Amino acid sequence: MKCKELDIDHLKWDYKNLKCEIIRNNFKCWCGYVFLPIGHPWRKKDFQEQSFLNIESEVHGGITYLSKEKIGFDCHHAYDISPMGFTNSRNYADMRVNKRLRQEEPSYKDVYFAIDHTEILANEVIEAIVK
Repeated sequence: MKCKELDIDHLKWDYKNLKCEIIRNNFKCWCGYVFLPIGHPWRKKDFQEQSFLNIESEVHGGITYLSKEKIGFDCHHAYDISPMGFTNSRNYADMRVNKRLRQEEPSYKDVYFAIDHTEILANEVIEAIVK
């Protein structure tokens, strides 16, 4: 039986020797992050130059955050419903860019969804080391 959503705004855990965390943004939507180990090839990429765009990822909405320390995604795209009761107001621009979002019905991405996708990202971080 699935528990009700945890009443938290921040959660940290270790997954396959990687530090992971999820944090709620200002709209109470979840953002997931995986800390990159020293020497990881993605540490050389630059978010400002958008070099993260060539990182293939199966996480919800794709990669939306990259720093020298961590990589992440968010659950605040078109068709994502905020716990505050509204969908993202970016005029659904994300749908034109991200094909995976086009077929989704509007829904709230809960803490369990955020944890699952953070661990998907962690597995991708590990796979990038092996390549």
